[in-house]
Amino acid sequence: MTIEGIGPVENVRKLNKTEKREAVEEKKSFDSISISQEAVQQSSNYYAHRAVKDSPDIRTDKVESAKNRLEELSQNMDVLESVAEKLMQVFDI
Repeated sequence: MTIEGIGPVENVRKLNKTEKREAVEEKKSFDSISISQEAVQQSSNYYAHRAVKDSPDIRTDKVESAKNRLEELSQNMDVLESVAEKLMQVFDI
């Protein structure tokens, strides 16, 4: 078929025809990520540094515990000194 001034129409018909394609099998793919050993180590260092930075400089609970132990020790030392003095008096030393 030919239209005057345009030319043959068969070329246009060929463009309108689509070829049937085979169904493409979909592959299920999942995103993945891998973390290097160096990145894991740096992450660990970061969180350790952050924990140290966020913790108080003076642990008052430990200081109080140490003070209490020193007071108990000094009280025990007073008792030991008085016992030692009495023993020295008994044995005339």
